[in-house]
Amino acid sequence: MSMEHRLFTSQALAPRSHTRGQVLGMASLVAAAIFALDFFVPLGIAEAVPYVAVVLIALRSPEPRDTLIASIACSVLTVIGFFESPKGAAVWMALINRCLALFAIWATALLALQVKQADAAMRVQSGILAGILTNMPAVVFKLDENGYMQECMGKGLLRIGFTEMTVLGRNPLEPPPDIQARLKHAESSEPIFYESHGIHDGQPWWFLNCVSPSTLEGYPFVGFGLDITDRKKAERRLAAHHAVALVLAQSQSLTEAAPRILQAICESLMWSIGALWIVDRERAVLRCLDVWHEPSAHLEAFEALTKETTFAQGIGLPGRVWESGEPLWIPDVVKDPNFPRAPIAEKEGLHAGFGFPIKVKGEVVAVMEFFSRDPEEPDEELLQMFGTIGIQIGQFLHYTGLTKSQKTGESI
Repeated sequence: MSMEHRLFTSQALAPRSHTRGQVLGMASLVAAAIFALDFFVPLGIAEAVPYVAVVLIALRSPEPRDTLIASIACSVLTVIGFFESPKGAAVWMALINRCLALFAIWATALLALQVKQADAAMRVQSGILAGILTNMPAVVFKLDENGYMQECMGKGLLRIGFTEMTVLGRNPLEPPPDIQARLKHAESSEPIFYESHGIHDGQPWWFLNCVSPSTLEGYPFVGFGLDITDRKKAERRLAAHHAVALVLAQSQSLTEAAPRILQAICESLMWSIGALWIVDRERAVLRCLDVWHEPSAHLEAFEALTKETTFAQGIGLPGRVWESGEPLWIPDVVKDPNFPRAPIAEKEGLHAGFGFPIKVKGEVVAVMEFFSRDPEEPDEELLQMFGTIGIQIGQFLHYTGLTKSQKTGESI
């Protein structure tokens, strides 16, 4: 049985909607038939027991009180039948039969009402969960005893590339090996949290997942995942902004600050490499001042090419930023016709890139660029933030008065 089927079982098995009048009419007809039978059958036969059917019919009414009313009515008819039915067996035997009938009527009514209330509560809970999974960016899933994903459902699946809201088998939200190892050796029901991250159609996504052992048959582990992409993007932007501000506060020149700014932005955004270009006014080109990349990235060829290349206005990513004076995002530099370093970028696995200008008194004096391993669509909020950061770095240069001559291509 699939998770979706289990989730909606109580709703699928719920009785059809019947009007109160129809239910009470049916119950009345059945009660009248039983009473007529009771009126003609001699005492001693358990003819009052069928009144239990009237109680069960009344359960189908949308009003819970109708079941109690039916139980009272059946009890009254049972007592009347005791005095009006033809004499038959001994009085004590008939009395016992009537008492057993009354017990059956009320035991059925009370137990059935409890079951109905429990079923209603379960359907309300299932409805709430169904509403969450249908309307919120979330998922529920079950894992096997090894921590492998078996089933997953919820609107959150749309974020990671699935077109259906129920998926069988493994998917990117599956726990990583270290979490699977913890699940195998879990000795308590304490939940285990982990994050999942990926890119779909050029858009990064993050999920915060919670998994715990389950006592349900066929569900060794169950979990819930919440889409936290917007929060993570905001956190990355905030972390990058704070990191740059801290570096500027602790530096005496852009030459000193450059490698730390590049590193801070790369690490905050989880991008692979960044470079700082300065404007050589005399030769009207951009020259590379510094490059930073994660030590294990193996981007030596791209770094070397970047350091030895110059760009005129409008050429390459930094040249276009210089020309426009605005931040620029390229979803995949390998496919971009105006990216001269594309062959080396493709060879070393670089794809998305963005750059932003550094301005002093409205004039572009430098450009910073960054690259990622994955193709990624533009993040307008991120570009706006780096437009602001470029202005802040420009103000840093202006107020410290530490600008050296750009005519010879020296650093700032």
